[in-house]
Amino acid sequence: MNSSISDAFLYFKQGNDCFKSEKFSEAENFYQQAILLLPTNTTIQFRLGLTYYQLKEFEKAKTQFEKVLSLDHHFKNVNQCLANTLLELRDHETALHYYFRQLESEPWFETHYNIGVLYMMKDRFKEALIYFEQALQK
Repeated sequence: MNSSISDAFLYFKQGNDCFKSEKFSEAENFYQQAILLLPTNTTIQFRLGLTYYQLKEFEKAKTQFEKVLSLDHHFKNVNQCLANTLLELRDHETALHYYFRQLESEPWFETHYNIGVLYMMKDRFKEALIYFEQALQK
């Protein structure tokens, strides 16, 4: 393994350790260092997006999750994370789109629940009830 790849994975591991310890600003720095060495690694890009989300830097999180999708539109859980971020940014229509994309790949309790919440906000109570019931079945 060449040294830049091993350095990138060392930064990635340090980022993960900081993330687990809720040292999100430090995690951000390590993930950014890893990305400089491996710019197309979707796992590192995704972890940076999660870090921005935890830092409540939702525009940056959105950009990161979109980058992951541009590199790998099948990346696990990125649609859910992007939708959650868009919900924080109050972009409800686009959030709904990504929640439905998440349902196509891996339906979660949270996905159904959040779709129900969005429908409630739109006074679409029958549709909201359907998704709340589906959430309870997960």
